[in-house]
Amino acid sequence: MGNPEKGEEPPAFSICPRCGARLVTKNLWHSCGTFTLEGLFPKSEPVVLDLARKYVALLHTLGACGASVPGRSLVAITYR
Repeated sequence: MGNPEKGEEPPAFSICPRCGARLVTKNLWHSCGTFTLEGLFPKSEPVVLDLARKYVALLHTLGACGASVPGRSLVAITYR
């Protein structure tokens, strides 16, 4: 695994051949599917969805964020 303190790049994410999910390790268990933030909060007030979008955007500004993937009941964030 790459050491950022030594200027080494982290290894690339593995990609699921079925759904295209970006995974931190090969053969990592996950649920294949197409999910959205809108689908995660269908009955919520619009402010909840807006807050979720802002949170995901904030995480992406921190660097090394591989993906933010909505699931059936969560948002998975992958980092290296």
